[in-house]
Amino acid sequence: MKIKQSYINMKQKIITSVLVLFVLATIPAWGQTQIIRRIPVEVKPQKSSALASKIAKCTYHTYTNTEYGYSFEYPDFLEKYKDDDEFNDQKGIVLSWANQLAINTWVDEAGGDTPQTLWNALKSNREIRYTYHRIIGNTLFSSGFLPNGNILYDKWVFNKNFIYSISLEYPVGNKKDMDAVVSKVTRSFIVN
Repeated sequence: MKIKQSYINMKQKIITSVLVLFVLATIPAWGQTQIIRRIPVEVKPQKSSALASKIAKCTYHTYTNTEYGYSFEYPDFLEKYKDDDEFNDQKGIVLSWANQLAINTWVDEAGGDTPQTLWNALKSNREIRYTYHRIIGNTLFSSGFLPNGNILYDKWVFNKNFIYSISLEYPVGNKKDMDAVVSKVTRSFIVN
C-alpha cells in the first residue's frame, strides 16, 4: 500500500483542527507502509442518554458501495458527515450523529497483507489499548479503548486485492446500548 499525499495532508489538517486521528499501524513486512485510519468526527466521551434513546427507537438503512462491492446496515438516525468530502467518496463513507457515534468505512489496496500481519501491526500501536481481537478466515475483528476513553470497534475483510474496513466509535458509557448496534452493523458488513 502506498500512502497518498492526500492522506498526509489530511493527517496534518486533522491534528491542527483537533479531529480524531488514528495511525493504526506500520506493517512490519512492508517496511514503511502505514495504514491510516481515522474517523474525522470528534466523538464526545461522555455517556449520552439521547444516544440511548435514539438507539432504542431506530430502524436500519442499507449503504451499498457498488464501486467496490460492499454493503452494511446502519441506524437510521446517522447522517453522512458533511465536512469530509475527501473520505465520503467511492471508497468509503463517514456517518455520524451529534458527536456521539461515528461509523467509518474504507477500502484500501491489500498489498500482500493478511489479517495476521495487520493484527501484528495493530497491537504495536500505543495509542489504542486493544482488549479483543479475533481472526476468522479472511476477517480480523478488533476492539479497544482510544486515548479519550471511547470504544473503537473494527472489522477488516481481506481479499486478494483489497482490505475492506468498518470502524465504530462511541462513548464507553453507552456500551450496553451499543452492543446490539455493533453486532448488527458488523454482521451486515458484507463484501461481494
